[in-house]
Amino acid sequence: MRESRAARSIRAMLIAPPPPGPVDFQVVKVTHESRIERSTADGYHGTSTTTWKLSRASRLRMSWMAGGLYSGTGHINVKGSYAIDVTTPFPGHCAFTAATGDTTHPIVAPAPFDLTVAPDARRPGKALVGFVAVQATLTNAYLGTECSHGGGDEPQWEKTQTLSVAPSKLRARRVTLRFAGTEAGATWRTVIVLQRRDKRQA
Repeated sequence: MRESRAARSIRAMLIAPPPPGPVDFQVVKVTHESRIERSTADGYHGTSTTTWKLSRASRLRMSWMAGGLYSGTGHINVKGSYAIDVTTPFPGHCAFTAATGDTTHPIVAPAPFDLTVAPDARRPGKALVGFVAVQATLTNAYLGTECSHGGGDEPQWEKTQTLSVAPSKLRARRVTLRFAGTEAGATWRTVIVLQRRDKRQA
């Protein structure tokens, strides 16, 4: 069946990229889950988990410039919880949870963070999307010596909180960003969904 002119017009509007200039996105979904578990022959066992999700309205602004240049930044409001439970042979047992707003363990309590976009210097032609937020870890400033664990074998920030994508992906009306992976004893998954705002919505 032949597509009507009105249908073609609507479809073109849905897929057409925005013109040069600032483009605003509404952050419509944010979820995160991560877990790390480690055991050693000398009796150390540690488990850490973290979850957070979108807590209130958040936006990302993409700025498209002449010459193919672009940048993006947004403040993402989330709330969630971090937990750790460590047993060691020293002997030692350290366990606590820290929810958003926690004043006893504020460094590991999930909190709002910035999402940024810039050309990827490591991969010409790609855009680097990144953020810095609380994730599961067995090392933090609140653990005593008896519960400390070297963090050198934990997933690095570049793997868990950066993503290299085609710039054209960031021109779509709806953008889904997935940061996910698995290593020995560690898993992480962050999903951020952006919806492009029309000028009428601004």
